[in-house]
Amino acid sequence: MDSRAHPWKVTRSLQPRLSKGAPPTDRPRTIGYSSADGSLTALGKAQLVERLARLRLKLHAGAHPRPVEEGIPFLGFVAFAHKRRLKRRKAVHYRRRLKGLVREYQSGRLPLETLSASIKAWGNHAGYANTVGLRKAIIGQLRLGPPTVRRVEKG
Repeated sequence: MDSRAHPWKVTRSLQPRLSKGAPPTDRPRTIGYSSADGSLTALGKAQLVERLARLRLKLHAGAHPRPVEEGIPFLGFVAFAHKRRLKRRKAVHYRRRLKGLVREYQSGRLPLETLSASIKAWGNHAGYANTVGLRKAIIGQLRLGPPTVRRVEKG
């Protein structure tokens, strides 16, 4: 392995090259991970279970080891070795929620402070990932005008 190569870029090359005609059941599954010395190892699931057993660890029956380049989902993010991304469905959900909040604000049922707090909270949450462009796109689409009817009273 080239010492200059990054582990997350090498994992795919360790997977065996297969002919396109091979059925999916015949394809060996490999799991790549970086060890303490930086070398990369490709293991099948059975080999991974055996190695974990030597460490007195057990793979949960519902666990599905995946290649490291797919990232690890955690708290609405997908963590990679070199970046963090927001799950797509979380951005879609907030965009829909924001449209509803804007409609409520413009109809006079929601104070501006509540709308502003929601935008700031989501921006702070999304800011923990690499989402500068996404935040600009979602917030840049907002078109706020004054509410048509003032029914909201502070209280």
